[in-house]
Amino acid sequence: MNESEIIDIINSQVKAKVADLSDWREVRWEGGRLYYETRKILNEIQDYNIENQIIYLEKLLECEFTIQDNLPNEAPDITLSFKNWLVKTISQLKIKSIQNISKINFKDTAEIDLTGLKFDQIIINTLNSRIEEIIKGINSKTPLSVIFLSGSTLEGILVGKAKKFPRQFNETKCSPKQKNGKVKILSEWSLNDLINSSFEIGLIDQDVKKFSHYLRDFRNYIHPFEQINAGFNPTMDTATLCWKVLQMAVTQIKENLNKLAGKACA
Repeated sequence: MNESEIIDIINSQVKAKVADLSDWREVRWEGGRLYYETRKILNEIQDYNIENQIIYLEKLLECEFTIQDNLPNEAPDITLSFKNWLVKTISQLKIKSIQNISKINFKDTAEIDLTGLKFDQIIINTLNSRIEEIIKGINSKTPLSVIFLSGSTLEGILVGKAKKFPRQFNETKCSPKQKNGKVKILSEWSLNDLINSSFEIGLIDQDVKKFSHYLRDFRNYIHPFEQINAGFNPTMDTATLCWKVLQMAVTQIKENLNKLAGKACA
């Protein structure tokens, strides 16, 4: 079964799940309907690989529905609690996904060689100062700072490459568009846009694209209420994984730059 067929199945399952969740029912289960529905979903998706579990839960999170608990004569709205559970579970699965990939387990190093990125020295110096801050965060065991700086450093590198190769980035199918169909100016591109376009032009591969999106998601927990809703309390293990994602991305971008430069000259 190919990826497109799997996505079609997931879409059908999510549609059916939304209809099921929207129906009121009395659940005779310790913990009430929230506990019942979350256990039921975990059981239903257990045969999917982690990536498809994430896709299922993210699609469900995007849907509009209302879930009511089963208390007699009250039926309180538990939709927010349910969606908070979805966000938390998705975050946990993304961490697990990174941990399970052998490519992430390369030799630990406190260095990233940025010279191969072909930036001006002033940009290299600025990026190196951020990397030094990341290493300080690792040594002082401050996981949030490591995660946030890893995400912002990746964004800075991709912005730099987009400035170097504007035509290639602007011509990608996933480049962000204005209402009139024109490509947005670079300052209006999100990290999501930069990652997707970098993959499309061959700067990064599928795995690095996926992990970079996970890093982007974790970086977005710089907003306290987002962090609270996700129940995201990162350990140093999580922070170190995010640091390694940045290392992977830099290594791969350097490897693919010559290919991209060759296409630009063609």
